[in-house]
Amino acid sequence: MRVLALALFVLSLCPLASAVPAPDLEKEFRGEVVRYSVFRAGLREMYPKNMVLYEIVVSSENGSSAVSLLSKRPLPSWLFGKTLWVKAVYVGDEHGGVYWLKRILEVR
Repeated sequence: MRVLALALFVLSLCPLASAVPAPDLEKEFRGEVVRYSVFRAGLREMYPKNMVLYEIVVSSENGSSAVSLLSKRPLPSWLFGKTLWVKAVYVGDEHGGVYWLKRILEVR
């Protein structure tokens, strides 16, 4: 019985027991597009390496935060400087991941 109690105590101190929760899988963002880029997936160690990816960085309306959104579908360059309302999906785990653009809901 003491061995079981000791084992449970040791497991409770394990760093895996206090893992960071993953962010919401689907989220909406609203803000201005402050960066637009086109690059090959290999630059970010993603596969297939020759796949072309599109990235926009959306800065929140109050300017306090920015989020990078990736897309496999071509995004028009005229989005730069526009205010967007978008829906994105988080792919990854608590150790890291990216937001993939799911849908552009509004452009201003």
